[in-house]
Amino acid sequence: MGRLTEGRGRLKPATGDHTEFLKRFLDASQNGDVPALAELLAEDAIADNDDGSKVRPALRPVTGRSAGWHSWPG
Repeated sequence: MGRLTEGRGRLKPATGDHTEFLKRFLDASQNGDVPALAELLAEDAIADNDDGSKVRPALRPVTGRSAGWHSWPG
């Protein structure tokens, strides 16, 4: 299950790295650039969802960067 089950702590990025990541995230999300958002995910990312009682939820979490971004609206 990744970092949490392996007992690894949270990543503490340098301020410059955090600022660059945030800038890339905001640019991509504000412009609807889903592939650019996907590039920000870890290779072993896990996407899970909550249906919010509006749509049918996925039966299983989606794993991996390339598979995970396909579940994002866009």
